[in-house]
Amino acid sequence: MNHPKVDHNECVKVCNVLLRIERSAVETYEMAIKKFAGEAEADLFQEIYGEHCQAAIQLQEYVLSLNGTPDKKTGMWGNFANVVKSSANLFGENSVIAALKEGEELVLALYRDALHNQKVSSDCKDIMRRGLINATERHIDSLGQISDENK
Repeated sequence: MNHPKVDHNECVKVCNVLLRIERSAVETYEMAIKKFAGEAEADLFQEIYGEHCQAAIQLQEYVLSLNGTPDKKTGMWGNFANVVKSSANLFGENSVIAALKEGEELVLALYRDALHNQKVSSDCKDIMRRGLINATERHIDSLGQISDENK
């Protein structure tokens, strides 16, 4: 069986997609922290925000290590920032938490897709496995617990 060869350009491309998503998550959690200032959820959002900042830094550094150019844009999660803002105004806290959880599930799916991409290097996959995926799974669990508590 012929396996595709690891492709540094593919690694850069995949990491830049993930980097854009992580940057969008940072923006989204910044909004959520402001929206929930003084409420119990703000502490969790602050923690998750910090982990997304770290993930963005790790991905950016990896892209640079491959002599790639880190993408400066944000990704599709930027739309979630708008959902968070309008959901809070229209539907309240539970819809915001549901939107954040949905965003985290999207992030997790993209990380898992990257793990299955045979052109992505094992080094890149190790970065994802070592912390990025675990952190995202924790975010989903924590947001799910808050959602359950608010029912």
